[in-house]
Amino acid sequence: MSVQFTWCRSDADYARFVLYYIRNRHLFSEQLNLLESLFYVLDSIQRTRILLIQSGETLIGWGQFGYVNEAYEPDPEGPILFMQSTAVAPDHRSPMLFFLGFREMIGSVIAETPHVREFHFFALRDHTYLNRLYSKFAQIIGQREGMHGEENIYATGMDELKRYLRLA
Repeated sequence: MSVQFTWCRSDADYARFVLYYIRNRHLFSEQLNLLESLFYVLDSIQRTRILLIQSGETLIGWGQFGYVNEAYEPDPEGPILFMQSTAVAPDHRSPMLFFLGFREMIGSVIAETPHVREFHFFALRDHTYLNRLYSKFAQIIGQREGMHGEENIYATGMDELKRYLRLA
């Protein structure tokens, strides 16, 4: 399986993302309805970067992140890289794809925004697989009540993340 990572740059790229996200919103959350999906995309697309994941010409997933301050408010000069959402179609998931996509995203961020010092993200507390995966490179620094249940708040320093992804 050949997989390519492409950053959204054009209106056509963003349109592909929006359509894929809405059609495949269950990949991000089983409980996400159409109205919530539309609101989320319209609210977040202006202040985030989006990495499209493709197999040939077929879109199979995305990664979406932005820069925030300590209160998780959008801030282009914020010291925290925050993963907004990410998902890959189940039949394409693999540890290698996760690693390569994550490496592509972080490598790009490091090159473009050296002021970023930390990487944060949320994960549903009861999602055993994701919590086991994420604990390999980040620590739980708290919990919060999310839109679809209790979430763990994960964080790691960019230097630690670079070592994990073999970018250092």
